[in-house]
Amino acid sequence: MFAPKRILHPTDFSECSELAFQVAADLAQQNQATVIVLHAVETLGADNVTFGEARSQLEPDTYRQRLLDEIHQIVPPAGSAIPMEYIVVEGEPAEQIDRFALENKIDLIVMGTHGRTGFARFFSGSVAEHALRHAPCPMLVVRLPLHS
Repeated sequence: MFAPKRILHPTDFSECSELAFQVAADLAQQNQATVIVLHAVETLGADNVTFGEARSQLEPDTYRQRLLDEIHQIVPPAGSAIPMEYIVVEGEPAEQIDRFALENKIDLIVMGTHGRTGFARFFSGSVAEHALRHAPCPMLVVRLPLHS
């Protein structure tokens, strides 16, 4: 029986990611697993400080801190006791997801996909598809239901 103990949930803070997190949390609850929420960003450089922050604060929050604050808003359902970890990494998202999963002995990756096709997929690519091709463990890709 497959019983993951370390579930990785890569997020881009989208509606698709929110649904994938709900699935990851349900699986974690059923298997007494830990959920690791990961956000990968191309760069964490100082150039990501907003103009408003630079003008209004002597020492603006770093981009990493803003992302950590945002990622900590992803919490399990009330009343559940799911252990959570929050990670922000720098680099190409699909590569970072696979690298993190390999280096941290992840049992399952649960992530959302926007389900783009055609030109939209050609130009933007699919992080989920790239991660799936190289994932070192099973991966569950969650897509929003089609609206009628």
